[in-house]
Amino acid sequence: MAAEFCVDSLSNPRPDPKAIEAMLPWYGNPFCPHDLGQRLLPHIEKAEKALYDLVEAPSDTTFVFTSGQSESINQVLSSVTLAKKGPIVSFAHDIAPIIFPLSHLEKEGHRVTLVDKMDSIEQALTDETALLSISSSQPLLGLLHPIRECARACRARNILFHVDVSYSLARDMMLWNDIGADYLTFGGEHIFAPLGTGALFAKKGVPLSPLIFGEGEEELHRGGAFNVPLFIAFGKAAEITALARTGFILEQTRLRDLFEKKLTHAIPDVEILFRDAKRLPHVSVLAFPKIRNELLLFMLNERGVFASMGGGTFQPIEEQLASHPLAQNALTFSLPREIEDIDVLVQTIGDTVESLRPLSEGL
Repeated sequence: MAAEFCVDSLSNPRPDPKAIEAMLPWYGNPFCPHDLGQRLLPHIEKAEKALYDLVEAPSDTTFVFTSGQSESINQVLSSVTLAKKGPIVSFAHDIAPIIFPLSHLEKEGHRVTLVDKMDSIEQALTDETALLSISSSQPLLGLLHPIRECARACRARNILFHVDVSYSLARDMMLWNDIGADYLTFGGEHIFAPLGTGALFAKKGVPLSPLIFGEGEEELHRGGAFNVPLFIAFGKAAEITALARTGFILEQTRLRDLFEKKLTHAIPDVEILFRDAKRLPHVSVLAFPKIRNELLLFMLNERGVFASMGGGTFQPIEEQLASHPLAQNALTFSLPREIEDIDVLVQTIGDTVESLRPLSEGL
């Protein structure tokens, strides 16, 4: 079987084997008073501490274990709209788990302001604004957002600030005190936990209402059965990420730079977009002049290289690069933690591009 390369780790992060292994021995209901439930509590507390330590959240910060990024974000937005009447501001090209629930809230009559450019966010904030809700990055383009500047602007106007750090937490030092957010969310899969894990951290005193009601689980912040095995795995992934993050960031940057260097040697006319911008260390946006990205993506898939051009009809890369002359020629390559043979990957991409040149003549 020919080698396959998943260079779409934004959408397909692989859980750490140690996190999977950590979850296997545990089952039971920690809310039961008998030993089967109570013996789980020290392990749950250890996992929770690892998550607090990962973001360096203060002990009085409220933590909610959720099913993932989308649920965490929805709970933040729901909590704020129940408590405050002002508009919510966000970035028009932000991630789907923010934009879709905001669209739903707007249909229900809530005021939502979507700003076209990140550098215009501050101008959109007013004394009426209830919440600024953004992601720490624009993952498809690999661009980091000016989170700290947004936090300062919110504090100056006493506006609540939510940031989702899913795509940058393992690859940038996104720590609670540095960010200055009132709410911080992330999906566990992006720190190499299994799918179905998510976190919401809320500063003491900010509005926080349950999205799912139950019998008092998670201190009334989220009802329903507590998934012990997934939570233990989540905590293990947080522990591993916290210990390895600095070295991991350096290694991902080295791997991305090596990938780009080898690819520009193999394909001299390839253009690296945002090379000089502040970007995620594992994301490379490449434009291949005169070759349509849909065709290249299809042919790479046929040869076992899985890249990305965005989420279907929602904000495809052409839309996010609307003003760029090579918007229809660009693909996103988000590298995994390791690539077994980077030379084979580069050669496969190079051969595929060359095979498409005759079809692209005259474009």
